[in-house]
Amino acid sequence: MDIGQGQPHRVLELWFEDANVIFQAESSLFRVHKGILQARSSVFRDMFAIPQTSTPLDSDLMDGCIVTQLPDAAEDIRCFFLAIGYDASFFEPPPTPTPLSVVLAIARMSHKYDVPFLRRRALSHLSHRCPTTLRDFFTVHVEGKNSFLGEEFEVLRAALKIDPSWVLPYQFLITHFTELETLLATQQWKDLEVEIQAMCHVKWRCIESHSRRCIAQLLSKLLSDLCATCAALSVQIQRAAVGCLSEDIPMFLSPGIIKGTTGCCPECLLGTYKTFADAYGSFWDALPETLGMPRWDILETKKSEDTEPIALWLKNTRWVVRVSTSYK
Repeated sequence: MDIGQGQPHRVLELWFEDANVIFQAESSLFRVHKGILQARSSVFRDMFAIPQTSTPLDSDLMDGCIVTQLPDAAEDIRCFFLAIGYDASFFEPPPTPTPLSVVLAIARMSHKYDVPFLRRRALSHLSHRCPTTLRDFFTVHVEGKNSFLGEEFEVLRAALKIDPSWVLPYQFLITHFTELETLLATQQWKDLEVEIQAMCHVKWRCIESHSRRCIAQLLSKLLSDLCATCAALSVQIQRAAVGCLSEDIPMFLSPGIIKGTTGCCPECLLGTYKTFADAYGSFWDALPETLGMPRWDILETKKSEDTEPIALWLKNTRWVVRVSTSYK
């Protein structure tokens, strides 16, 4: 028997003496029940349906059970088997706080082994940190502003593999926030597959072009809507706005830059707030198509199909999960 990395060891929380199948992932051994896996996974159901054409060698057996090698990470399999039917409290629906590593492990394995209810639950957890509306963007950005860049790349990598397309616009956007030179020097970036790195560069260039257009329109609108008195302040307003363009995207520009550096009248100042809000909306609304993806309404429909109904109920009741504490 190929024991993989190091000496194989039993994972006690997933080793049942009455079970009838043993899996090995890396050096971890899991003895679980064939019937549970067959009932929940079409992949395992098909696997067990394949007739055995030869008598297994003693080296392929352990305690009378055939040992089947899995090519997956041991921790991914541990999380997956616990969630599939061995610990009802291990992977509860949102808003139950769940580590991101567990969410992504179960998302990957449930997609690979075709366990729809677990895939929906994992994507329901991701839906709280991957907004598809501008309102939710501000909620997630403010509450999750200390999120770890490596986590965002892990979400991006998983999303590209399991295809919840509604996750991608925000992930490309959030990874774009980091200064490029700083980002390229991180180990998380270096660990990404070359094809994902290339895709990120393409998507980031699209975001930058889209952002420049939206900010140029914002600045033009700011100046054109000034009253006759405040028009004399146009140079100051322009300098105030241009001084903040290094923020890269419109949502990080605040109308406070106008209030703090000029003497606009109350009416014009109020108008600037609406102009900024319109700029935020224009940038966000066109983001998916800028990235070569379907419109937000189409992605929202896909999201509702991918996630559990409870996630929609929570959204309708405006139950906000604190990303900064729930997904670290």
